[in-house]
Amino acid sequence: GEAEETVKADVSGGRTSPSFQARFLTDALKSFSGRVRLAIQPGMRATVFSSPEPGDVDLRYMVAPMRPPA
Repeated sequence: GEAEETVKADVSGGRTSPSFQARFLTDALKSFSGRVRLAIQPGMRATVFSSPEPGDVDLRYMVAPMRPPA
């Protein structure tokens, strides 16, 4: 199945549209309390989730995008 969710965000850089398995995305997001920074990389490289503030716990979580259907 497919789903979309809208969230408030501050965005910088170009546009991209990776697809993720919901289970992996949820696991990554529940590791953080409050704000989270996403570093979306081009192509099929993993997206890095991290704390946005320098004084926070240094937690990083990587989620690989799904391959587009052939």
